[in-house]
Amino acid sequence: ISPKISITEVKLMNSPFSHRPRDYKGAELTFDYSQNLVTIEWALFDFINPLKNKYYYCLDGFQDEWISVGSKTSATFTNLPGGHYTFRVKGANYNGVQVSQEASLRLHINPPFWQTLTFKILVFIGLVLSIYLLIRFKIGRAHV
Repeated sequence: ISPKISITEVKLMNSPFSHRPRDYKGAELTFDYSQNLVTIEWALFDFINPLKNKYYYCLDGFQDEWISVGSKTSATFTNLPGGHYTFRVKGANYNGVQVSQEASLRLHINPPFWQTLTFKILVFIGLVLSIYLLIRFKIGRAHV
């Protein structure tokens, strides 16, 4: 029988996530870019010899390859840029029996305001308007 794995905790800035869902399965969590220290913890439900359990995780959208962490049951990420990510974790018990279904969690990091499309459009409009007013001012002074 294949063991099950589950995400058990998400911490922001080393404190438990305050808007914790009842179950992380299929959840999507949204953070502000300033919450730049995220720790995700998990458990494999096979407790016969937990120190021999092996785990692998990846964060799609940031590091797409699987990272082997041995028997460690957490991963910490710092300074994630704004964007959408999917954290995935899988494992195997002491006998090498792998989980049949990995656990996953969707993360959305809101970018800082200066990296949003709205801000970039407003800056572009401001530049175009400034150039237009500068040219108009220069032409107005040339006719005086």
